[in-house]
Parts: sequence; C-alpha cells; structure tokens
Amino acid sequence: MLIVTVVFIVCFLPNYIFFLVPVGLRRSSSWQLALDPTVFVIYLNVCLNPFIYALKHEGVKSQLARLFVCPKLTTQVGDAAATCHWS
Repeated sequence: MLIVTVVFIVCFLPNYIFFLVPVGLRRSSSWQLALDPTVFVIYLNVCLNPFIYALKHEGVKSQLARLFVCPKLTTQVGDAAATCHWS
C-alpha cells in the first residue's frame, strides 16, 4: 500500500499545486498549457494502479497466474474442485 500511496501523491501533487496558483495567473495561455500534463499524470495514476497491484499483491498474482495458466474451466461457477482441462 505504501507504493500505491507514493505513486498517488506523486501523480496528484502537480495538479494540486497548479490549483494553488492564484486564479489571475492561471488565466494566461502558458498556465493553461501547464494544466494538460497535470491532468494526464492523474489519468496515468489510474492506469498504473492495476500494474502495481499485479506486481506486489500476492492474492492478485495468484489469481492472474491461475487465469493465464488455466484460461478455460469446464466446471460450474463456485465449484471448489475446479481443474484445468485442455481442449
């Protein structure tokens, strides 16, 4: 969770700093151009979270490994004895 928190702070901080600048200064065209990269970095954070969890969280790792190793289960949903059957 520490990595997720640090990445969140790094990605959101530029945008928060941008909005601390007085409104009068933000109306110039150079400040408007500075807004787009800060918003892009926020969206980047949303895209990075699944990869962080996939790399660091053991539960996510095991579920992803199960999905990629055993992509097609032939048993009913909720069956505890689900095994892989290759066709």
